[in-house]
Amino acid sequence: MKFNISTFIQLMMTATTLETQFATGSELLDCINYHIVVPIEGIDKTMINKLVKRKMDVSYELRRGASDPDLKEKIKEEFHKKIISRLNPYTYHEKFKELKDAIDYDSELSKNTKSLLNDLYISDEEEFLFEAFLFAINRPNKKHEEDDVVEDINLLLEFDCRCPNCNELLIQPLLGATYKNYDVFSIFSDKDDQVELEIPLCQSCYKKLTLLKDKNIEDKLIKIKENALFNKEIRQQINNIDITDQIVSVLENLKSIDESELEKDTPLSLSALTINEKIPVETSFLLNQIVTSNVVRYYIFIKEQFAAMDNTQVDRFTLIATTVRLTYLNLAKSKYSFEQIFESLSNWLLSKTCISKEYLPSCMIIISFFVQNCEVFK
Repeated sequence: MKFNISTFIQLMMTATTLETQFATGSELLDCINYHIVVPIEGIDKTMINKLVKRKMDVSYELRRGASDPDLKEKIKEEFHKKIISRLNPYTYHEKFKELKDAIDYDSELSKNTKSLLNDLYISDEEEFLFEAFLFAINRPNKKHEEDDVVEDINLLLEFDCRCPNCNELLIQPLLGATYKNYDVFSIFSDKDDQVELEIPLCQSCYKKLTLLKDKNIEDKLIKIKENALFNKEIRQQINNIDITDQIVSVLENLKSIDESELEKDTPLSLSALTINEKIPVETSFLLNQIVTSNVVRYYIFIKEQFAAMDNTQVDRFTLIATTVRLTYLNLAKSKYSFEQIFESLSNWLLSKTCISKEYLPSCMIIISFFVQNCEVFK
């Protein structure tokens, strides 16, 4: 745990009777803000949330105020009124100890600072808390950009790493590397100060929305976010569906099939094919021909395999077909080419079964079956 204002706010939230993140953070900052020459504006839920999540540093004006010896007594008096008087007698001792541990374990804090605060912790707890607050205000709080991207990666993936408002890439390539091109916009509920929704926006859209506070755009983003959460839930459900045993049996039968077994089945009539309606010859001729060949040759055989499966386990084919369909829909959102989607689905099927790559051609045949069966491509 780092010793900074993020840590301080979180510990004080449970060390006092203030209870909420916003109430705690705003009262702490107001201890200084009330006494500086030009008070800063905008100490709101968004600012406190960003401080706690280490998305920003404390403003220069507040840091300068906390370091001004002429203001120290006034700030201390405010701190006593807003924080010390609200300490929770049942929790504050434990939280003071956690604060001291954060100070001790922070390798970037000087020995002199640690010694000063440790001495105060032993001799005067209230003075210890006040001095720790002033130090925390002046400590670096914002995480490195690389840490932000790593922490936000799941959030970015909800939107395919694109701004939901303008479709701009949120992580931009630059000279063989990448740079962060986004900020996280938070929309809070009306009832409390907890973050309700987090939405990554490109820096341009973030600035516009922050300045304009356009309710129509916010409503639009809320709908997009809710849709993203729904799709995320669907993906999780797909990942939890176990189709391994059923698919493996079909793959093994396909891999071991010989010409004599195929000759028993009547090939699917060319007139029954729907491939041309789904994979245009004009743009994807080779894929069209591969899928057509697979369907004509293997469709009846695979259909019989799935029928036999449903004889022993009710609705197993429906479950597999639905899983393939949902996976396809998720890929289709990203505007991949027909070839990219087909390859991704084949590799996804192989990964679901955890078998060797030599089964990849069989996976491609099964995906071809689902193209004809209308689960893949419109």
